[in-house]
Amino acid sequence: MPATSRFQFTQPRIEALPPHPKDARSTEGEFSDTEVPGLKLLVSKNGRKTFYLRYTLAGRKRVIKLADYNRLPLAEVRQQAQALRRQIGQGQDPQAEKAQHQATPTLATFALDEYLPDALQRKRSANGDESKLRVHLLPRFGTRPLDTITPDDIRRYHLEIKGLRCAATANRHLSLLSKLFQQAVTWGRTPSNPCAGITRFAETSPRARHLGAEEVQRLHRAMAEEPNRVAVAALTFLLLTGLRKGQVLQAQWTDLDPERGTLCLPDTSGTPRPTILTADARALLALQARVAGNPFIFPGRVKGRALINPNKAFRRIVAAAGITDLRIQDLGRGAAG
Repeated sequence: MPATSRFQFTQPRIEALPPHPKDARSTEGEFSDTEVPGLKLLVSKNGRKTFYLRYTLAGRKRVIKLADYNRLPLAEVRQQAQALRRQIGQGQDPQAEKAQHQATPTLATFALDEYLPDALQRKRSANGDESKLRVHLLPRFGTRPLDTITPDDIRRYHLEIKGLRCAATANRHLSLLSKLFQQAVTWGRTPSNPCAGITRFAETSPRARHLGAEEVQRLHRAMAEEPNRVAVAALTFLLLTGLRKGQVLQAQWTDLDPERGTLCLPDTSGTPRPTILTADARALLALQARVAGNPFIFPGRVKGRALINPNKAFRRIVAAAGITDLRIQDLGRGAAG
């Protein structure tokens, strides 16, 4: 052990330091590096060793933790300490930046506590946002503070989703992330939007897939055997009306005018447009049970929420019907084949 509390830090000399004496009045022993002014090593009574930097700014003595010993090479600890000393020399307090960083919420905290509750009040597509967040974005970014997610992180994720799914899906994920971050910037939760400037992928025009009358009959037979009856009702309604999946899943009972036989839903521009329902479509809605406390025509399993995604039921149905190369968005072309 060094004869003095001041010595040039080296790994062997630090390794040789014993735990702070258990009968000592102080809880830790402090050692100073002779190479970097203010760099300290604290040794606890159980032998834990931690690097700190002590400094004075505007007449106030401050201390900031750098790293636990063995978590960071000594050379990097010194580099970090020197960088902080340069910052302090310019009159900037690293403690203030640290406090600001700690005050920044994680993506999960912001998304679940602030973004989604607001979106559910304003956006008809909020249930789709919730699904993307729960299945994809929170497992990937949820634990990270908003201000640590970089444009490179977003670009890599955008490219990864394109490889796993398609360009259009990747662009929808990018759009959701951008909206979430822009809201966080507006509300002062983070300084910038890392999605800004990221180019969307070119999307190929969807190929037309028309269902023939015989295929429609096979679909109906398979639907009769599918246990998820809410999903079956939603898919059948798509088949009867030609509406988009997002419109149907977000449809509420207040959108329905039974006397006129219309369903008034927003189009792609967000403008409400009435859809005249066929007799079969009206009959289907007449059989739909209303769930207390749930405004959606096709309710989900979560109380008060819409059916999020009927994809699993759809895959089971088309497999049972022996139909290939069919997507949910093709159902609206069923009668046109």
